[in-house]
Amino acid sequence: MTPGSGAGVIVHVIGRDEWAAVEAELRPASLGVEGFVHCADPDQVAGVIERYYADRDDLLLLHIDPSRVTAPIIREDTTGRGEVFPHVHGPIPRTAIIAVTPA
Repeated sequence: MTPGSGAGVIVHVIGRDEWAAVEAELRPASLGVEGFVHCADPDQVAGVIERYYADRDDLLLLHIDPSRVTAPIIREDTTGRGEVFPHVHGPIPRTAIIAVTPA
């Protein structure tokens, strides 16, 4: 499957160093603080990077196959702007990450 293609692929934005530290599961700080892993649909990624990561040049995109994620994926508007994002309410197994590309 090509990154971003196919129904249902979701994307997580991560720094190179953070990705290098991931072993069996992706457990970013947001999982402990907010209770979920922030993800986006492929067409939302550019806006996410522009809004939250504009000052970073070390970003990677993790392309995730939701069928390989065991935690609930809930589409939510947590910003109040009417835009719904897929949030993974648990760790993401490394085996669910089907591709890693530069942002």
